Amino acid sequence: MKWSLGDLAIDNNQRMAYQEEINLTIKDLPNIARLRDIQTLTINGVWYYDEINDHLYTEFNLSGDITVSGSLTLRDFTHHIDVDSIEVFGFDQLDDVADHLVSNEEVDLLPIIKQLVVANIPVKTVEEDYEYPIGDGWELVSESSLIPDEDLINPKMAKLLELEIEDD
Repeated sequence: MKWSLGDLAIDNNQRMAYQEEINLTIKDLPNIARLRDIQTLTINGVWYYDEINDHLYTEFNLSGDITVSGSLTLRDFTHHIDVDSIEVFGFDQLDDVADHLVSNEEVDLLPIIKQLVVANIPVKTVEEDYEYPIGDGWELVSESSLIPDEDLINPKMAKLLELEIEDD
């Protein structure tokens, strides 16, 4: 997904919509061990070229499914990505506004899309109907079962509840 500066200059200062399907593979992201597969991603957005400040503004939504390994079972698990992003490209230099510097008068969204995919891979994935295993003298518990009961009173402090404090 690339645009040249010449393509951007013809928009007459209008917001231009774009939509494209992106076919990434796990070979495009080789160092992500938990990533098993990437289905076709869809990008929908608009761009606006500001000739005065020489900045390209783009707002887009990236959506699609990726397959990652489950945290406990290592079975493949489908995770849906739905990310909104706003990116600003500068053509002369990076400044307070521009996030990315454009080289060769060409804007390429593919590196940003790869970053968004990697950033949205969940750290922990557990299947919804997963039953935690139990063995002889041990069991694997979920984090939600470790949340203490808030109504539980420490027996060492129970006597303090019986104290009556008078306000003067």
